Amino acid sequence: MANGSCHPPRPPSSESADIGTLGDPLFLCRLTITLLNGTLWHRRPLYSEIVRRAHAYGLAGAGVFFGIEGFVAEGAVHTTRILSLSDRLPIMIVILDEKPRIHGFVQELEPEMEIESAVVEHVRALRLRRPSRLTR
Repeated sequence: MANGSCHPPRPPSSESADIGTLGDPLFLCRLTITLLNGTLWHRRPLYSEIVRRAHAYGLAGAGVFFGIEGFVAEGAVHTTRILSLSDRLPIMIVILDEKPRIHGFVQELEPEMEIESAVVEHVRALRLRRPSRLTR
């Protein structure tokens, strides 16, 4: 859609709610949160707190990916190369669910959390193990 919003979900089908097929996409939103390794929230890793909250909120799925090189605004390039030994590498948290649930979850995150960026994109999931509440 031109305004960048997610497509509305399709009506329910008679297929199993466990795994989507490759030919019939499910329209969802992907939230990608970027932060720096070593960022803490009440003495625990911030990425762990965000994933815990996403799970408690009942979102369809989340994954944490550690980067090997990156930088943020006004920062140096950090890398895993042996001479760098950086502990401030980028971390990306990727979360999938329907648009209203993603937008509701974003509102639940604390403004004080040191999040470098948060991006919401519409996606077509070709295969997804998902809660039965997600429809085609």
